[in-house]
Amino acid sequence: MRMMLMRSQDGASYRWRLLGLCAALILGGCAEVMSPSPPVRGRTTRSETAGARTRPARAASGQAAVVLSEVSGAPGQTVSFTATLRTGGATVAGTQNDIQFDPANTPLARSSAGAPRCVVNSAIGKGATAFSFRPSKCSGRACNGIRALVLSVTDVRAIADGSVLYTCKVQIPASAKPGTYPLAISGVAMSTPDGQEVPRVAGVAGAVTVKAKR
Repeated sequence: MRMMLMRSQDGASYRWRLLGLCAALILGGCAEVMSPSPPVRGRTTRSETAGARTRPARAASGQAAVVLSEVSGAPGQTVSFTATLRTGGATVAGTQNDIQFDPANTPLARSSAGAPRCVVNSAIGKGATAFSFRPSKCSGRACNGIRALVLSVTDVRAIADGSVLYTCKVQIPASAKPGTYPLAISGVAMSTPDGQEVPRVAGVAGAVTVKAKR
């Protein structure tokens, strides 16, 4: 990594911007490191629409936000949701956020290595993006959240407004009960290309609706 940074076009100034970017995201999320992910429970009232009463319709005007999508599927299916950046006019080069889910009915899928099955959008150039289950060192149903850090060690250009940041898969168990289960979002932090923290950022929650078996 040191050699890559030394070869960057901006030299030492680039390295300082990168360190500032990392620091801004880490400091922005430090409160979440110390607190456990809250439990998420679904609603089984079928007349409610996905995400009702669990998410605002949008971030406040002029406010940068990470927005989670709403998806649906039947028990036994695997579905995907996205996290999209709304810049609100801010210049954003990196983001961090936590997502809480229902581990019994809408758990996030795992890769063969045991990590969340989430992938960064290759078009935004953030190759150092990483995902991990929460709480730290959890396993099985003890994992009720993930942390997503969208970052690059070689490209600190701004991410375009409306860009998909990443996509995650939810593996709905065959035993899942019909209902709408929120994808709660917390610990949102963003950084500018110069490593400064973006103020007043927000998260807009998503949801997974489990359809009744036919």
